[in-house]
Amino acid sequence: MGGRTRIGGIAADERRKHRRDRNLPNAAVHAQKIRTGFNLPISHVPGPQAEMYWNGAHIEEIYPVSTVYDGLALNVTTCSYADRIGFGYAAGPEVVPDIDTLIPLTEQCLAELESAFAVTKRKRPRARRLP
Repeated sequence: MGGRTRIGGIAADERRKHRRDRNLPNAAVHAQKIRTGFNLPISHVPGPQAEMYWNGAHIEEIYPVSTVYDGLALNVTTCSYADRIGFGYAAGPEVVPDIDTLIPLTEQCLAELESAFAVTKRKRPRARRLP
């Protein structure tokens, strides 16, 4: 190949394809986007089971951060930390314009579940400082 690797050839092929795609009408470009078989991913990220510290400061909560991309309406991610769980929502404003209503609705549903299962809130142990 005369000093040229196949990977370099693939990159050049992709650049040519991209240049060609820029000249297509918008409808043709959008038709080429990959569509997933779902539009609502829900995932859980297990966090540490013990209380943690960062530079001597106690970490109170851990919240998940996620994103949405073309074809997704809403992304729901949870993240556990010690005896707690954090919820994160991400959505495109044109698809879910009232995403801010999901937080109080989630809190309401969790309170209903706690009531139905007679769950009592236990007092969190006081965080101890590291030496």
